[in-house]
Amino acid sequence: MKTVYYDIRRRISNLFYYFRKLLHFPDPVDFKYIDIVFENCNFVRIPPQLVEGLCLKDIRKDIFTNFGQQFITIDYCMDFQITLKNEALNIKTNFQRQFNDDSNNSSFERHLKVYKDVTHIEVKSNKGKKIYIGVPYRTKEERYDSHNLLQKNKFTRDSFTISSKDSILKNTK
Repeated sequence: MKTVYYDIRRRISNLFYYFRKLLHFPDPVDFKYIDIVFENCNFVRIPPQLVEGLCLKDIRKDIFTNFGQQFITIDYCMDFQITLKNEALNIKTNFQRQFNDDSNNSSFERHLKVYKDVTHIEVKSNKGKKIYIGVPYRTKEERYDSHNLLQKNKFTRDSFTISSKDSILKNTK
């Protein structure tokens, strides 16, 4: 009896799958949003319908103690890439929303084109779990420079890609 039940369930599931593909429905999304965090603690929250792809490769973990002898765990990746639809450039950053800043000073587009200072990515899953991962980040030796020398932004007609890759540390596994 159980095998008949599971066979019917599988066939119905397959039928829904082909029906969804036939009507070009989007695949189900298993995350609520992605936060792109900048060096100055500003961030932009991207809804799933504007994300075309996210890749975090070679994720590592650092564990250390701070001055209060508390253990700190930091996850970071060696290779990061996210592709977003161009409509994402119009999303207001947290600073713009909190301080009613309608100027272009803290906009998402300005951060990408002027500062290039993405430091972390946070993914909030539908199950409530958050994944917070640092992206490769290098600056000049100058004291107050916050530009990420590893960050590359590529803009196309329909989308744009933010990437950062640390090839120096990759060879020292």
